[in-house]
Amino acid sequence: MWLKQHMKCSDSCFAIALIYIDTVNINCDRMRIDGTCIHRLFVTGLMLAAKFYDDVFYKNKYYARIAGVSNKEINKLEYQLLVMLKFKLVVDPQVFKIYKNQLKDNFLS
Repeated sequence: MWLKQHMKCSDSCFAIALIYIDTVNINCDRMRIDGTCIHRLFVTGLMLAAKFYDDVFYKNKYYARIAGVSNKEINKLEYQLLVMLKFKLVVDPQVFKIYKNQLKDNFLS
């Protein structure tokens, strides 16, 4: 998977990014997730997960290049996602286990 290779984050970050997206989808009525924003939202979720959970992460400029956006835009996306998550990046371990198993069974194996 191209994104996995270039993001250089743990497999756990993929599950956490999906949890972030689902949390936004459930809690933010004004946010409509569709094909035009999912790529940016997912990369931003991966970036936040890597920064919060991984020991090694990169500057926003690096993630911006992967997402195909400017550094200014990735900074804005990061802030917007943090606001939509109410700055709560900790994921419930049981929820994480469910998402991680689903990814493992369907995509990461």
